[in-house]
Amino acid sequence: MQGRRNNPGHARSAVIGGAGAAGASTVQDGAALGRVHTTQAEPLPAQDGPGTVHRPPYETGPTGGDSFTVTNVNADAGTVGVAQRNTRQAAFVHCVGNGPMATLEINHTVREAISSVEIHYTEAILTDALVMNAIVTGSSSGWLGHGAALGPRDNANERTGTINIPLRATPEDGETVRIVFGLQTHAGCLPYPVLGLPGSRPVDKGRATFPWVSVG
Repeated sequence: MQGRRNNPGHARSAVIGGAGAAGASTVQDGAALGRVHTTQAEPLPAQDGPGTVHRPPYETGPTGGDSFTVTNVNADAGTVGVAQRNTRQAAFVHCVGNGPMATLEINHTVREAISSVEIHYTEAILTDALVMNAIVTGSSSGWLGHGAALGPRDNANERTGTINIPLRATPEDGETVRIVFGLQTHAGCLPYPVLGLPGSRPVDKGRATFPWVSVG
């Protein structure tokens, strides 16, 4: 989204794995994240091939944060949510600590040539620092692609969309392609008056539902 500036005291993450797992606080009721719809979609047949559509239930992907964060992952419903209190100690550029990360995961076995992954999202409500992030890797091919959709998303016409990821190489027949997708952000802190840096909002939070992922 052009024209948006990153907050020096609260940069947005662009790669899953930027949030640490140590000290993460995980909650299952999602009360701090707002209401999360948990209607489970019916899974399609399990055959993997071009044009395969994966639906919930998914696997739970990497999830983490620190004592200032809460995360919610419902792999059966395909929903994730994160929240953090931005009261950490400020540092010179970035805030001290690990922001929240909550992801889902699909492991797709390649049967025929594939060239892209499409991750569909709905009910996405994000504050400005949140990122819907996705990476694709192959068990033999290594790094295959990355896609993201940035916050803020608070209007009805921004809550549904698709993250399109063209693959940089064609995975081999029989290879396992790992797709990890969800929400994350860097650690946030309050303004640091000595440096005069603009601070984060008191709370960052977001939620999203991922009803299907297409591989083809």
